[in-house]
Amino acid sequence: MAKRKLTAEQREELRKMIARDTALGRSAGEIVKELSEKYGITTVSARWYLKSGEPKAKRKGKAKRGRPKGSGRKPGKRGRPKGSRAAKRRGRAKGRVAAILRNGQAAGTKVLSALESAASKAVEKAKEARKLLPRWQALVKKEGFLRRAQAKASRALAAVRKRAKKLGARLKELAGK
Repeated sequence: MAKRKLTAEQREELRKMIARDTALGRSAGEIVKELSEKYGITTVSARWYLKSGEPKAKRKGKAKRGRPKGSGRKPGKRGRPKGSRAAKRRGRAKGRVAAILRNGQAAGTKVLSALESAASKAVEKAKEARKLLPRWQALVKKEGFLRRAQAKASRALAAVRKRAKKLGARLKELAGK
């Protein structure tokens, strides 16, 4: 289903309606529902018009920036409290690292062998690229040379074609007399 586009007049009328209704103290939900029904737009679009149409300071029901009173959290702290899901996830990750370290030599050897394998593959790729680089550079240089030669040949062809056309016209002129 295609998006419904509002005309400039409809958008202006919509914004005036939003300003009027917010001044009357109507809730955002009521305004959004009425706008979506009247103009045939989604509630998401109506909510966007509502939020973009009014200054942030005049929005009703929006909390001020900063910490809520009595929250007990320091102003510089962000995120969730200590028992959050993210903190638990970080703890699990630390636990995995600790398990690797606890298991000692066996786990350490696995990690080292994986690193060595990855490093050796990277070194092999770098050596192969180093071998291929001069060939690639030579081909790029040759391509440039051939492109220039092609351009020169096409210019020469155009000049010859032009002269042949003039001579053909002169022959027709002479044959016609």
